[in-house]
Amino acid sequence: MEVEIKGFIIAYFSKYGESSAIPSSYSFMTYVPEGVQWAKVCEHSHIVKFEVPDNWIPQRVEIMRAAQAKARVAAEETVAEIEENLQKLLCLENSV
Repeated sequence: MEVEIKGFIIAYFSKYGESSAIPSSYSFMTYVPEGVQWAKVCEHSHIVKFEVPDNWIPQRVEIMRAAQAKARVAAEETVAEIEENLQKLLCLENSV
């Protein structure tokens, strides 16, 4: 799989060091930061190539189903706790 990432080469001018007229570092960013210490050098794009394993989607589905089951158990425990507290309050009032 290939993905093209478009962005900018950005120069960073540090206020510390020998000369503030010479960039102290360069970075690739997907946005142009604001501020006097940043300067856009040029637009640039990276093409990233990588392999997606055949079992990647089934693994993600399995992880999401496990998270769903965990959330369901937590929600059921919360509902049971609320129901228990409600029943205790109704017993104190002696009403139904």
